[in-house]
Amino acid sequence: MTNRSGIFLVSPEYYTNTDHSPLGATISMKVQPIIKESHGAFTLLELMIVVGILSALAGGAVMLLGPVEEQARSQMSIAEMAQLREAIQNFHTDTGFLPKQGPFALTTDGGSVPVPAEGSTWFKHPANLQQLLENPLEGTGHALSTWDPDSKRGWRGPYISSFGEGYVDIGDNLAPDGSGSPTAGNILAELPSIADPFVAKGDGSYLVWRFQSGADPLNQWGRPYLLVDPHDESAARIIGMGANRTYEAGLGDDYVFNLFQ
Repeated sequence: MTNRSGIFLVSPEYYTNTDHSPLGATISMKVQPIIKESHGAFTLLELMIVVGILSALAGGAVMLLGPVEEQARSQMSIAEMAQLREAIQNFHTDTGFLPKQGPFALTTDGGSVPVPAEGSTWFKHPANLQQLLENPLEGTGHALSTWDPDSKRGWRGPYISSFGEGYVDIGDNLAPDGSGSPTAGNILAELPSIADPFVAKGDGSYLVWRFQSGADPLNQWGRPYLLVDPHDESAARIIGMGANRTYEAGLGDDYVFNLFQ
């Protein structure tokens, strides 16, 4: 991973190892003696009863761990999405455009960005956040390709930095306006994206992540944040798939952050 300045988003791995107890209260029990004073040692039955009590208490703690951990993931996802929205707003403030719009669109759409080898669908996909990480106008000679302190205009990223940054394989059925599904259609390989904290395995060959392009796939990682409708500032928004790890077009338990409302 490369060091990046700007917004820092916390890795989904933060949640997979924690030494903090999920219990908010201490359980106090008063156990009455079950051994008669004449006994010189525990009987087998008495030992089994004690083991059963301890097992029940341990099972209760495990059952409580899941909801508390998911609540922590939800809170972190909301915080990350707020920071991601700020990063995109900063991009807009610096350049006058949202990512993939104006000069940051493809040359075939009137912009200044050459069509990548991966194709225009790969470029326009809502999960592709590459323009927040790497200068899309570098080498084009466009006025916005470098920061001008006098006009206070130009790309001056990277705008985000994240341990959740990686490359995701995702379905091309999901359109820039948010219609469709990220787990349908042909697979677009290795989109540069940002993962949310809701760690899970991929959905078949979809939503599979790599830390680096060409690296072995990860066993599990988060779901990608999506930038939807960037062509319409009044409708532009970020969508997170939420605790059920399933894209619901901004409905259900999806998280939705409007950029300018």
